[in-house]
Amino acid sequence: MIELDRYWDKYVQTVKEGDFEGLKSLYHEDAVLVKAASVIRTSIPIDKALAEWKEGLDNTKKGKQIDEVEFRFSQRIGNKTTAHETGIFMFTSIDNESKVKVKYLVHFEMLMIRTSDGWYALMEHQKSDATEKEWDALN
Repeated sequence: MIELDRYWDKYVQTVKEGDFEGLKSLYHEDAVLVKAASVIRTSIPIDKALAEWKEGLDNTKKGKQIDEVEFRFSQRIGNKTTAHETGIFMFTSIDNESKVKVKYLVHFEMLMIRTSDGWYALMEHQKSDATEKEWDALN
C-alpha cells in the first residue's frame, strides 16, 4: 500500500534528520514499545521510549552524529485502516570521525492504524536480534 510506504519513508527521514517531533508524530499517543531484542526485556509507553531516543535525535540534528534506519519486510498484512508489518530494521549511528558507534539489526513487528490524519503505530515490538544473513535474505 502506497500510504504505508510513505509512512516508512517518513520514519527513515525523521531519523536521518534527527527530527524528534516528526518521529513522535508517527506513533499514536497511546502506543507501546515492547523490547525483547536486548538483555532488558520490557514494555513501555512510547513517550518513555521517545524520551530515551531524544538525545540521539538531537545530536543528529546538531550534526554531532549521523543516524540512519532502514527497514526490510518479510510480511505486510493490512487493509485501508489497519496494518501489521513484520521484518527487520537496521539502525546505525556514526560519530563525527566516521566511526560506527552503534549498529544493530532487529526483528520487529509494527501494529498500525489509519485515522483521518494518516497512519500511526500502536505497538512496536522489537522481537529479537537479527543477523546479516537474515537481513540479506529480505533484500
